[in-house]
Amino acid sequence: MDETDLKKVIGERLRREREARQLAQQAVAHELGIDAPSLSRIEQGKRGVSTLVLRRAARFFGLTMDAFFEPRDAIVALARPGEADTSAMGEMIEWGRKLQRHGDFVRSELAARG
Repeated sequence: MDETDLKKVIGERLRREREARQLAQQAVAHELGIDAPSLSRIEQGKRGVSTLVLRRAARFFGLTMDAFFEPRDAIVALARPGEADTSAMGEMIEWGRKLQRHGDFVRSELAARG
């Protein structure tokens, strides 16, 4: 997975969490300490997100930081009985492993900073 894919995964999760709570971008951006246009670009996968902003988002939404790195929806979509494409499933599993390794790195960096 490259950086662009990771930006999209994180941005999509932020957007889903915000929309599930029926919150405006402006309100969430304020809580995260960024402006609304920046949040919009993050949600679209056009801008990366700092560890600090991701940590604020996790706290605000009541999640752990690694929740932003989990491609749950894609795996569930491919895992429907009778519909799974084994090559696509293998790719999704590998993608999930890469995300997990990235999440482990982020957690270790946060632990080191206290």
